[in-house]
Amino acid sequence: MATPRPLVSELLRPQQLGDLTLPRRDINRLQRMIDEDDVMNMLFYGKPGLGKTSAARLIAKGLGEYGWIEINGSDATGVDFVRNRIGSFARSGSLLADHRKICFIDEAEYLSKSAQAALRKLVEDTSNTCRFIFAVNDMSKII
Repeated sequence: MATPRPLVSELLRPQQLGDLTLPRRDINRLQRMIDEDDVMNMLFYGKPGLGKTSAARLIAKGLGEYGWIEINGSDATGVDFVRNRIGSFARSGSLLADHRKICFIDEAEYLSKSAQAALRKLVEDTSNTCRFIFAVNDMSKII
């Protein structure tokens, strides 16, 4: 059985922060967060194809991808998923005691309103163990 060929979009995806089409000051700020191991909670927004997902993945790669989870908000829309899957990940300890984990939620605007509300509380409650990066195309759908 032949190995499937990667999608062109994956072949063209930026491989390092400097490849992103962002202002240099933004790239430098993201790099500084990686270098200092001090990533903050972030919300990336804009039209598809601007590099939101690529930026989040490059941050994880720069941190060594320890304690990293990527979730597609259109697949995980319910409050139970937030409480159980995301909550258990965010609350559990990291394999590296002095590192925070990162939860990346792509297409976060597709989470239900109740899931978004549960997530707001979770972000507050797990600030010592986990950082969240959200990517959205439509800011008007975020509460």
